[in-house]
Amino acid sequence: MKRVLLCAALLFHALLGACAPNGEVGTPTPSAAPAALTGGLPPGLPSFLALVPNAHLNTPLMGIRRAEFHWQTETGEQALIQLERVAADGRGRFLVDPLSVQEPTLTTEQADLHSLLQKNREGFLYRWRDFRIRNLGLFVQNWQLAVVGEQQVAGRTGVVVEVRHQGVAQPLRYRAVIDPPTGLVLRHDEYDADQKRIASVSFEELAVNPVLPELAWHAARFEGDELQMGAAGTAQLGLQPSAPQVMPEGYQLETSEVFEAGGTRWLRRVYGDGVDVLFFLQAVRPQAEREQLSVHGEPARRALMYRAGPWVACDFGRQHDKVMVIGRLDDAGLLHVLRSIR
Repeated sequence: MKRVLLCAALLFHALLGACAPNGEVGTPTPSAAPAALTGGLPPGLPSFLALVPNAHLNTPLMGIRRAEFHWQTETGEQALIQLERVAADGRGRFLVDPLSVQEPTLTTEQADLHSLLQKNREGFLYRWRDFRIRNLGLFVQNWQLAVVGEQQVAGRTGVVVEVRHQGVAQPLRYRAVIDPPTGLVLRHDEYDADQKRIASVSFEELAVNPVLPELAWHAARFEGDELQMGAAGTAQLGLQPSAPQVMPEGYQLETSEVFEAGGTRWLRRVYGDGVDVLFFLQAVRPQAEREQLSVHGEPARRALMYRAGPWVACDFGRQHDKVMVIGRLDDAGLLHVLRSIR
C-alpha cells in the first residue's frame, strides 16, 4: 500500500462524508439483522444505557468539545488537538463547527483547509467518530461494562464506565463519562493495546435544553436507497454488489444502501458490533480508467491508505470497480477484510 499524504488526506475526508447517511442506522437488511435487545437490560447494567444510542439526537444541547487524537506513522507520532462547537435541537438536527487547532501548528492556509474539511465531514464527526453505544443488543453480546465512579465534566456529574470487548484478553479499550439524566457521553477516552491513550473527546462547556439561536444545521448530502436483492440490486448499482466475507469479531451487517455522489452510484454497507462501526463502499470504475489500465498494462489493483487517530481508510482499485473500507482497524485487520471481498 502506498501512503500519499495530501491526496490520501483529501480522499479520507471525502470518504468520511460519504459514510454519514441521513439519520441513524436504518432498518437492517432482512438477511443480516443485528441482534435485538428484548426484556430490558441485563441485571447489573445501569438503566441510563438505554438512553445512550439516541441521546445525541434527542437532547437539545450546545457546547464546546476538546477533541484529541494520537497515531503512529512511518515518520513518528502524529497528534491532532482541536476545539469544536456542537449543537443539537433534540429533533434530529445537529451541527459541528470547527473552532481552532491547538496542535499541530498550522499556517493560515492550512487552518482554513482543515476547517473546510472538518465541516465537510460534519455528519461523520457527530454520528460516528466518537464512542457511543449504538446498538444495545450487539453491545450486550460483544462488550463488557463496569461502573467505576463519578466525574465532573462541564459542570455535570457523570457516571464513569469502562468498556472492553468480551472474551478478548486486552487492556482497557474505552473509558467514558455518561450523563444519567440524558444518556449523553460527556467524555470518552480510547486506549490502545499498550494502554496508551490514543483519543479523547470531552465537553469543556455544555448547556442542556438551552434557548438555541438561529443555526445552520447539518444538511445530509448522501441519502441512499436500500440495496435490492439479486439482479435488481445489480441494476440498481450498475455492477454486481460485493461485500467483505470476513469481519472483525462481533460485527454484523446493519444496512446496505445505494447512493449517488459526483454522478457515480455507490454501495454503502454499514457493519457494527454495538459500539464500533466499519464502512464498506463500492462503485463502478469509470470506463476511462479501465481503458487506461488496458492500454498501459498497469496493475489492476492499487490501494491508497490514510490513517488518522484510530481510523483508517483504504481506497482499493480493482479491474472493473473500486472498493473502500473505513473503520477502526490495524493494518493486519484491514488487509484481512480487503482480501475477503467477493
